Amino acid sequence: MKNLIYLFAVLLFFASCSGAKNILFQIDEAARVQTDVTVDVRDNKYQVIKPGDKLLLRNLTNSTTIIRESANQFNVGSLVPQVELMVSVTGFATIPVYGEIELAGLTTIEATKIIEGLYGKEILSPVFDLSIISMRVKVLGEVARPGDIFLDREKLTIIDILSRAGGITVNGKKNNVKLIRGDLSNPIIKTFDLTKLSSLQDEFRFLQDDDIIYVEPNSALLYSENNRFFNTFLQPLTLVLNTILIIITLSNK
Repeated sequence: MKNLIYLFAVLLFFASCSGAKNILFQIDEAARVQTDVTVDVRDNKYQVIKPGDKLLLRNLTNSTTIIRESANQFNVGSLVPQVELMVSVTGFATIPVYGEIELAGLTTIEATKIIEGLYGKEILSPVFDLSIISMRVKVLGEVARPGDIFLDREKLTIIDILSRAGGITVNGKKNNVKLIRGDLSNPIIKTFDLTKLSSLQDEFRFLQDDDIIYVEPNSALLYSENNRFFNTFLQPLTLVLNTILIIITLSNK
Protein backbone atom coordinates (compact mmCIF):
# COMPACT_ATOMS: atom_id res chain seq x y z
CA MET A 1 0.00 0.00 0.00
CA LYS A 2 2.85 2.35 0.81
CA ASN A 3 4.27 1.67 -2.65
CA LEU A 4 0.98 2.69 -4.26
CA ILE A 5 0.90 5.95 -2.31
CA TYR A 6 4.50 6.64 -3.27
CA LEU A 7 3.73 5.98 -6.97
CA PHE A 8 0.75 8.33 -6.83
CA ALA A 9 2.87 11.11 -5.29
CA VAL A 10 5.54 10.71 -7.97
CA LEU A 11 2.93 10.95 -10.74
CA LEU A 12 1.51 14.14 -9.25
CA PHE A 13 5.00 15.64 -9.08
CA PHE A 14 5.68 14.98 -12.76
CA ALA A 15 2.27 16.36 -13.68
CA SER A 16 3.09 19.61 -11.88
CA CYS A 17 6.36 19.85 -13.85
CA SER A 18 4.87 19.09 -17.25
CA GLY A 19 3.91 22.73 -17.94
CA ALA A 20 7.47 23.99 -17.59
CA LYS A 21 8.68 21.44 -20.12
CA ASN A 22 6.46 23.05 -22.76
CA ILE A 23 8.47 26.28 -22.59
CA LEU A 24 11.32 26.32 -25.10
CA PHE A 25 14.60 28.25 -24.78
CA GLN A 26 14.49 28.63 -21.01
CA ILE A 27 17.42 30.73 -19.83
CA ASP A 28 19.38 29.94 -16.70
CA GLU A 29 20.94 32.71 -14.64
CA ALA A 30 24.40 32.26 -16.20
CA ALA A 31 22.96 32.71 -19.66
CA ARG A 32 21.02 35.79 -18.57
CA VAL A 33 24.24 37.53 -17.59
CA GLN A 34 25.74 36.65 -20.97
CA THR A 35 22.91 38.35 -22.85
CA ASP A 36 23.97 41.74 -21.49
CA VAL A 37 27.31 41.78 -23.33
CA THR A 38 28.02 44.80 -25.50
CA VAL A 39 28.11 44.06 -29.23
CA ASP A 40 28.93 46.11 -32.30
CA VAL A 41 25.87 48.27 -32.96
CA ARG A 42 26.74 48.25 -36.68
CA ASP A 43 26.06 44.53 -36.82
CA ASN A 44 22.55 45.02 -35.43
CA LYS A 45 21.45 47.60 -38.00
CA TYR A 46 22.85 46.29 -41.27
CA GLN A 47 23.05 42.80 -42.68
CA VAL A 48 26.53 41.29 -42.82
CA ILE A 49 27.32 39.21 -45.92
CA LYS A 50 28.24 35.57 -45.24
CA PRO A 51 29.51 32.67 -47.34
CA GLY A 52 26.54 31.02 -49.05
CA ASP A 53 24.50 34.21 -49.32
CA LYS A 54 22.63 35.03 -52.50
CA LEU A 55 22.92 38.70 -53.48
CA LEU A 56 21.12 40.99 -55.89
CA LEU A 57 23.24 43.76 -57.42
CA ARG A 58 21.24 46.49 -59.13
CA ASN A 59 22.74 49.20 -61.32
CA LEU A 60 20.81 52.40 -60.64
CA THR A 61 23.08 54.50 -62.83
CA ASN A 62 21.62 56.20 -65.89
CA SER A 63 21.67 53.57 -68.66
CA THR A 64 23.61 55.87 -71.00
CA THR A 65 26.58 55.77 -68.62
CA ILE A 66 26.84 51.98 -68.26
CA ILE A 67 29.97 50.58 -69.88
CA ARG A 68 29.34 48.13 -72.72
CA GLU A 69 30.97 45.12 -71.04
CA SER A 70 28.99 45.41 -67.80
CA ALA A 71 25.72 46.15 -69.61
CA ASN A 72 26.01 42.84 -71.44
CA GLN A 73 26.30 40.92 -68.16
CA PHE A 74 23.50 42.68 -66.29
CA ASN A 75 19.89 41.63 -66.83
CA VAL A 76 18.84 44.64 -68.89
CA GLY A 77 15.41 43.15 -69.56
CA SER A 78 14.22 44.54 -66.23
CA LEU A 79 13.53 48.20 -65.62
CA VAL A 80 16.74 48.35 -63.58
CA PRO A 81 19.80 46.40 -64.82
CA GLN A 82 20.55 43.74 -62.20
CA VAL A 83 22.48 40.55 -61.65
CA GLU A 84 22.36 37.84 -59.00
CA LEU A 85 25.58 36.92 -57.18
CA MET A 86 26.50 33.93 -55.04
CA VAL A 87 29.01 34.27 -52.22
CA SER A 88 31.36 31.29 -52.28
CA VAL A 89 32.48 29.33 -49.22
CA THR A 90 35.67 31.39 -49.32
CA GLY A 91 33.70 34.63 -49.16
CA PHE A 92 34.13 35.81 -52.76
CA ALA A 93 31.50 36.79 -55.34
CA THR A 94 31.95 37.36 -59.07
CA ILE A 95 30.73 40.71 -60.40
CA PRO A 96 30.52 41.65 -64.11
CA VAL A 97 33.77 42.88 -65.71
CA TYR A 98 35.86 42.85 -62.53
CA GLY A 99 35.47 39.20 -61.55
CA GLU A 100 35.93 37.95 -58.00
CA ILE A 101 35.91 40.33 -55.05
CA GLU A 102 35.78 39.44 -51.37
CA LEU A 103 32.46 40.44 -49.80
CA ALA A 104 32.01 38.14 -46.77
CA GLY A 105 32.26 40.01 -43.49
CA LEU A 106 31.14 43.31 -45.00
CA THR A 107 27.77 44.96 -44.54
CA THR A 108 25.79 45.55 -47.72
CA ILE A 109 26.52 49.27 -47.35
CA GLU A 110 30.28 48.68 -47.19
CA ALA A 111 30.21 46.22 -50.09
CA THR A 112 28.17 48.64 -52.22
CA LYS A 113 30.75 51.39 -51.75
CA ILE A 114 33.54 49.02 -52.83
CA ILE A 115 31.60 48.01 -55.97
CA GLU A 116 30.83 51.64 -56.80
CA GLY A 117 34.53 52.42 -56.41
CA LEU A 118 35.43 49.72 -58.94
CA TYR A 119 32.86 50.79 -61.52
CA GLY A 120 33.71 54.43 -60.89
CA LYS A 121 36.78 53.90 -63.05
CA GLU A 122 34.52 53.48 -66.07
CA ILE A 123 31.14 54.97 -65.09
CA LEU A 124 30.39 58.58 -64.27
CA SER A 125 28.98 58.80 -60.72
CA PRO A 126 27.96 55.13 -60.40
CA VAL A 127 25.01 54.29 -58.16
CA PHE A 128 24.47 50.65 -57.14
CA ASP A 129 22.20 48.84 -54.73
CA LEU A 130 23.26 45.54 -53.14
CA SER A 131 20.90 43.40 -51.10
CA ILE A 132 20.88 39.89 -49.65
CA ILE A 133 17.93 37.96 -51.08
CA SER A 134 18.40 34.65 -49.24
CA MET A 135 17.77 35.91 -45.70
CA ARG A 136 15.16 34.33 -43.45
CA VAL A 137 14.23 34.07 -39.79
CA LYS A 138 12.37 31.38 -37.85
CA VAL A 139 9.29 32.32 -35.81
CA LEU A 140 8.25 29.76 -33.18
CA GLY A 141 5.79 29.56 -30.33
CA GLU A 142 2.50 31.36 -29.83
CA VAL A 143 2.02 33.14 -33.17
CA ALA A 144 -0.75 32.62 -35.72
CA ARG A 145 1.56 31.31 -38.48
CA PRO A 146 4.85 29.93 -37.11
CA GLY A 147 7.60 29.00 -39.56
CA ASP A 148 10.26 30.53 -41.79
CA ILE A 149 9.80 34.12 -42.96
CA PHE A 150 12.03 35.59 -45.66
CA LEU A 151 13.50 39.07 -45.21
CA ASP A 152 12.95 41.03 -48.40
CA ARG A 153 14.81 44.11 -47.18
CA GLU A 154 17.14 45.32 -44.47
CA LYS A 155 16.14 46.91 -41.18
CA LEU A 156 13.07 44.76 -40.67
CA THR A 157 12.19 44.76 -36.97
CA ILE A 158 10.85 42.10 -34.66
CA ILE A 159 7.46 43.87 -34.87
CA ASP A 160 7.50 43.60 -38.68
CA ILE A 161 8.17 39.87 -38.59
CA LEU A 162 5.63 39.10 -35.86
CA SER A 163 3.09 40.97 -37.97
CA ARG A 164 3.94 38.80 -41.00
CA ALA A 165 3.53 35.73 -38.79
CA GLY A 166 -0.04 36.79 -38.04
CA GLY A 167 0.71 38.36 -34.67
CA ILE A 168 0.95 36.93 -31.16
CA THR A 169 -1.97 34.69 -30.17
CA VAL A 170 -4.04 35.22 -27.03
CA ASN A 171 -1.97 32.46 -25.43
CA GLY A 172 1.37 34.21 -26.01
CA LYS A 173 3.39 36.29 -23.57
CA LYS A 174 3.83 39.70 -25.15
CA ASN A 175 6.25 40.64 -22.38
CA ASN A 176 8.53 37.64 -22.94
CA VAL A 177 9.48 37.38 -26.61
CA LYS A 178 12.93 35.86 -27.09
CA LEU A 179 15.37 36.65 -29.91
CA ILE A 180 18.14 34.05 -30.40
CA ARG A 181 21.03 35.13 -32.61
CA GLY A 182 24.38 33.73 -33.67
CA ASP A 183 26.08 30.39 -33.13
CA LEU A 184 23.67 28.14 -31.23
CA SER A 185 26.56 26.76 -29.17
CA ASN A 186 27.00 30.24 -27.66
CA PRO A 187 24.09 32.40 -28.81
CA ILE A 188 23.12 35.94 -27.92
CA ILE A 189 19.65 35.77 -26.31
CA LYS A 190 17.61 38.93 -25.99
CA THR A 191 14.20 39.16 -24.30
CA PHE A 192 11.71 41.78 -25.51
CA ASP A 193 8.83 43.19 -23.52
CA LEU A 194 6.50 44.28 -26.32
CA THR A 195 4.12 45.91 -23.83
CA LYS A 196 6.68 48.72 -23.44
CA LEU A 197 7.59 51.34 -26.03
CA SER A 198 11.25 51.02 -25.05
CA SER A 199 11.38 47.69 -26.90
CA LEU A 200 10.84 49.59 -30.16
CA GLN A 201 14.08 51.47 -29.53
CA ASP A 202 16.27 48.49 -28.64
CA GLU A 203 19.33 48.10 -30.88
CA PHE A 204 18.52 44.39 -31.34
CA ARG A 205 15.11 45.14 -32.87
CA PHE A 206 16.57 44.94 -36.39
CA LEU A 207 16.58 41.30 -37.43
CA GLN A 208 19.37 39.42 -39.16
CA ASP A 209 19.64 36.29 -41.25
CA ASP A 210 19.01 33.05 -39.29
CA ASP A 211 17.59 34.83 -36.22
CA ILE A 212 15.07 32.83 -34.18
CA ILE A 213 12.04 34.48 -32.56
CA TYR A 214 10.19 32.55 -29.87
CA VAL A 215 6.95 33.69 -28.22
CA GLU A 216 6.53 31.94 -24.89
CA PRO A 217 3.08 30.58 -23.89
CA ASN A 218 1.37 32.28 -20.97
CA SER A 219 0.40 30.66 -17.67
CA ALA A 220 -3.25 30.23 -18.75
CA LEU A 221 -2.20 27.97 -21.63
CA LEU A 222 0.16 25.98 -19.41
CA TYR A 223 -2.61 25.55 -16.84
CA SER A 224 -4.95 24.34 -19.58
CA GLU A 225 -2.34 21.84 -20.81
CA ASN A 226 -1.80 20.58 -17.27
CA ASN A 227 -5.55 20.06 -16.90
CA ARG A 228 -5.65 18.20 -20.20
CA PHE A 229 -2.80 15.96 -19.02
CA PHE A 230 -4.64 15.31 -15.76
CA ASN A 231 -7.98 14.57 -17.45
CA THR A 232 -6.55 12.20 -20.05
CA PHE A 233 -4.00 10.33 -17.94
CA LEU A 234 -3.86 11.05 -14.22
CA GLN A 235 -7.61 11.15 -13.57
CA PRO A 236 -8.28 7.59 -14.86
CA LEU A 237 -5.15 6.38 -13.07
CA THR A 238 -6.33 8.04 -9.86
CA LEU A 239 -9.67 6.22 -10.10
CA VAL A 240 -7.87 2.90 -10.56
CA LEU A 241 -5.57 3.55 -7.58
CA ASN A 242 -8.51 4.61 -5.38
CA THR A 243 -10.37 1.44 -6.32
CA ILE A 244 -7.32 -0.69 -5.45
CA LEU A 245 -6.93 1.13 -2.11
CA ILE A 246 -10.60 0.53 -1.26
CA ILE A 247 -10.29 -3.19 -2.11
CA ILE A 248 -7.14 -3.53 0.00
CA THR A 249 -8.75 -1.69 2.93
CA LEU A 250 -11.89 -3.86 2.82
CA SER A 251 -9.88 -7.07 2.53
CA ASN A 252 -7.86 -6.19 5.63
CA LYS A 253 -10.95 -5.82 7.78
